[in-house]
Amino acid sequence: MKKFILLILIALFPTAIFAYTSPGSPTGHINDFANVLSADAKTSLEQTLSNYETQSGNQLAVAIIPELEDETIETFAEKLYQEWGIGKKGKDNGALFLVSVKDRKMRIEVGYGLEGDLTDIESKKILDNVVPPYFKASDYNSGVQAAVSAMIEAIGGELNVAPAKKSSASQFPYGNYFWIAIGLFMWLTSILARSRSWWLGGVIGGVVGAVIWIVWSIIFTLPVLVVFGLLFDFIV
Repeated sequence: MKKFILLILIALFPTAIFAYTSPGSPTGHINDFANVLSADAKTSLEQTLSNYETQSGNQLAVAIIPELEDETIETFAEKLYQEWGIGKKGKDNGALFLVSVKDRKMRIEVGYGLEGDLTDIESKKILDNVVPPYFKASDYNSGVQAAVSAMIEAIGGELNVAPAKKSSASQFPYGNYFWIAIGLFMWLTSILARSRSWWLGGVIGGVVGAVIWIVWSIIFTLPVLVVFGLLFDFIV
């Protein structure tokens, strides 16, 4: 009877039961199931994490998979961490850096023994700021190396990640239009300052508003600029 009920549940909820599929058993600290790392990079990273484990006792692992299929990156990382038994028994001092290539997703799963050293905030900095520039250029060797180095740095102390530099375009998105606006402002000031007519500013504002309304179809531009022109003329 129990087997019959189990078969019914499997038939009704196949995705929920079989969502997680193990990528395989680990063969060291670096496990590249998607074959995106070079042989030299894997050797170097394996040596780095092996030496780190010997010196600190902490166990860090890297898993690169082709895709998640029906699982979320969070659940996959948690289940893989448990399956591989990362970290020393009784200490749970391990951390897993998981990358899903096709899904373009990453996750750092941290054991209880290292949660105070490799915090959620530091993990987010690594995933948001440290790794993406390399992965966007398809440089998985440097990206994984940067992630491993940042994880070790965070566990050993405070992770220092320099904020991204803002480009001149992002600092001033309108570019040369700013200087055009300044030039028009100075020109209008000189005209209105010499004029004794109180209505000239309203006319100019109306003309400018009509042009902008035609180009950008901004319905409220015309009356706003008319009022602005009148006020500007009055002040000048």
